[in-house]
Amino acid sequence: SVSLDALESRLRWYVNRFADCRTKNTKDHAILNDTGMKILEDIKLYLMKFLPEYFEITEEQSKQLAEIKEDKTDLLNVRNLGNYNDVKDITTPKKWVDELVNKIPEEYFTVGSKFLDLACKDGLFLSVICERLMSSKSLQEAYPNINTRYNYIVNEQLYGIALSDYSYELASDFLYGDHDKVRNIHRADNNYIARLKNRTVTGSKDNLSLIDYIKINRQYIFNNILKVDFDSKNNKRNKGKQSEDMKFDVIIGNPPYSDDTQRAHGSGGSALYPYFMYLGSELAYYSSMIVPSGWMLQMPSSIKPDVVRNLRQNKRYMELHDFYNSQRVFNGVGISNGVCYYTMDSKEHDTCKHYIYKYNAGDPILVDNMPLYNEDLGVIFRDPCASSIVPKVRERVYKLCR
Repeated sequence: SVSLDALESRLRWYVNRFADCRTKNTKDHAILNDTGMKILEDIKLYLMKFLPEYFEITEEQSKQLAEIKEDKTDLLNVRNLGNYNDVKDITTPKKWVDELVNKIPEEYFTVGSKFLDLACKDGLFLSVICERLMSSKSLQEAYPNINTRYNYIVNEQLYGIALSDYSYELASDFLYGDHDKVRNIHRADNNYIARLKNRTVTGSKDNLSLIDYIKINRQYIFNNILKVDFDSKNNKRNKGKQSEDMKFDVIIGNPPYSDDTQRAHGSGGSALYPYFMYLGSELAYYSSMIVPSGWMLQMPSSIKPDVVRNLRQNKRYMELHDFYNSQRVFNGVGISNGVCYYTMDSKEHDTCKHYIYKYNAGDPILVDNMPLYNEDLGVIFRDPCASSIVPKVRERVYKLCR
């Protein structure tokens, strides 16, 4: 009765807790303390609860199993990341992580490419990208030895910014096996979110231009958090460019939606995700994120109009998958106006493949014969019928005014 996604999520939730339960003995072998052993018992009981056919269950265990409830919060791995202005986040089911990663063109899975998750939680996006890179022909030819190839990928190609100590340990353990050995997963400092939201010059009330905003935040992310300066010799897209103009090849992920605990799912005036969308579009040749769909229609009061206007008018979108019901992506989580994910490259496109998922099941409606953005109304139409009605209304109004 439990879905495989839910089972996997719960098991990952249990396993991730081992990060706080390990000690070292004199032989430097990782062992579990009493809390870790208790978690092992919890895992066994949980498996017995939902996969009873694989176990011989005692009478005492049957009593224990009867008390276990299917807690959707744990199953969905919805966590308060803590220690970070109460930013709340939703980790992404692996099905959708695979979906986004599989849409990245093969040309990016090569030696020298750089991938970044601007707000990684458990490192799943980077882990799936690592799998793709491990099987890449380019990487296999350059690094035939599996261990050498893996070390090159995690040390030279994958980067992540974690918003909490907990997320830092999860992502580090996912990629490196031990967060003491981590190289490219970085814990964001306490100014990270505040800087992304700040559009004013220090000591002034004047707003930064979008160009200056990107320049300042790029330097901050590259130099202060990631502490990287790409060697352009290994990356054809950055070859010959000055360090301040270099970009990541791919930025991907599921950024925090809001820093307001009362509006943790992206609605209201404390939205954060538009800043991450904009940074991704400007700091990478290819970007893809899962975010609330509200940016297409409404303007969160805390977001400067030019930021959202730029996101809507951008012609680099290749695909936009728009889900009216967020529970089709995040089972059990309601998000006002639904959610969407998009793919964006470095080229301008006259049209965008806009997939509209109006219902709780079934195939989407595809609109691919018109620009994504409607200049007259300043929005992105989420309903194909509205797209066809507006020209008729405009023509009718024109005739009435003549």
